[in-house]
This record gives sequence, C-alpha cells and structure tokens, in this order.
Amino acid sequence: MKKCCILLGALLTFFGNMGLATPISLQPISVEQLREQLLAYRPDIIVADLWASWCTPCIKRFPHMVALHKKYQRRHVRIISVNLDDHNDRESLQWAERFLMQQNATFDHYRIDENLMDAFAKLSLTSIPAVLIFDRSGIERYRLTSNNPSRQFTETDVETAIEVLLNEQTTEQSITSTHVSGAIPPPATSALHH
Repeated sequence: MKKCCILLGALLTFFGNMGLATPISLQPISVEQLREQLLAYRPDIIVADLWASWCTPCIKRFPHMVALHKKYQRRHVRIISVNLDDHNDRESLQWAERFLMQQNATFDHYRIDENLMDAFAKLSLTSIPAVLIFDRSGIERYRLTSNNPSRQFTETDVETAIEVLLNEQTTEQSITSTHVSGAIPPPATSALHH
C-alpha cells in the first residue's frame, strides 16, 4: 500500500511538471454581453486583447499577454482575450483553443458569437491586433490598434498604460449609460492612443 501511494505521488508530480494545461475554451459572447462582462470585472483594470487566428501579428504578440497576466494578476489587472474568428468557422476556433492551451493562457477567453463585420463595427475597430484597456471604473482609457501602419503599438505601450492606471488614485466614477449600453466609446486622448 505504501509503495502504491509513493508511486501515485511520483506520477502526479511527473504529470504536474509536464505542464499539462487545464482545458481552455473560448466562451461565446455577443458584443453587448462583452460590455456587460467588462463592467462585471470592476474594480480591476482590464486589458482586452482582440485577436484572431488569421492575424499573424496577433499570434506573435500573444505570448506577451500571457507574460502580462503572470506579472500583474496579483495587482488587480485582469487580462482577457477576445477572439474575432468567424463564429461559424469551427476549424479556426478549434485551432484558436489549441493555441491558447499551448500558450498556457490561464485567463478568461471569449469569442465574439456574431457576424464578424457587425462585431468590428460595434467595437469601432478597423483592424486587429487591438488592445483595449479599461480603468477601475470600467471606462476605456486606452485603445492601442494597428490602424496606423507607420506607428504600430508595442508591448511597452501596453505596459505603460497599465502602469499609468495602477498609479492613479482610485476614484469612484459612475458609468454613464453610454458606457453601459452604447458602442464602446472612443478612449480619452493620450500619448498612447493610436
């Protein structure tokens, strides 16, 4: 019996050290439900990475999101990923879930479950990758996009925005109906806004 327990413990340690990831899934969500979910995360700072399997720069940047999660998770910064693959393209969605598991991305993952063009319009996006950063009150403060080909946002831009928000004094602000039910508003002007 004692040998059996030792063997079982050794197997658990071995498999645990192999990095076997917990299954990761992309939770289907509409843009409106995403807005509600973002508000539910308050008072955390939210960093929403918008990406798709067909977006090579998104895939290249994703490991940085995983690193940010590890770095900031204890400081009330929540990283989430929002996949913008076609909601009817099962092969792309399965690839995306495998990719997330390979990245060991242990944070919340969503997939927009509506027409892709409508979703881009509702999110006021023209391209991805994009990172939307929300303050503790749920207000979008930074919108880092790839819209300007001569000035792409960097990992440093994302971290700088997070640090600025972490260093701000927490203030209670009410969320207006525009932030709750309207289109995700344009962010406040900042040096990081692209």
